[in-house]
Amino acid sequence: MAVRWRQLREAAARMPDTALHDLVEAAFQQERLRALSPGRSTYWLTFSRRAAPPVCNDLPGAMPIGNGRCRVRFADGRQQESDSAAEAVAAVLAGLPDDAVPRT
Repeated sequence: MAVRWRQLREAAARMPDTALHDLVEAAFQQERLRALSPGRSTYWLTFSRRAAPPVCNDLPGAMPIGNGRCRVRFADGRQQESDSAAEAVAAVLAGLPDDAVPRT
């Protein structure tokens, strides 16, 4: 997982728009999210229990939507907007199921 996080952080740091970088860095600060495999799907920051396919798609994800705001998408399809990357990460953490731990 550490390699995937490093690659994602490096890629986000190179992007001209800093919003995704801010979101990635806010997520990286959370130990529970660092234990999961991060990824990107278009503009979404995603998380999976596995680093290799098949990846999990039942965990919340987040994406920047402009002006410092983010959107969080939960496994049940609900979406929630937040005023900051930190607030979005808090919503992702709150939406993680208890069994959201790495698997091989």
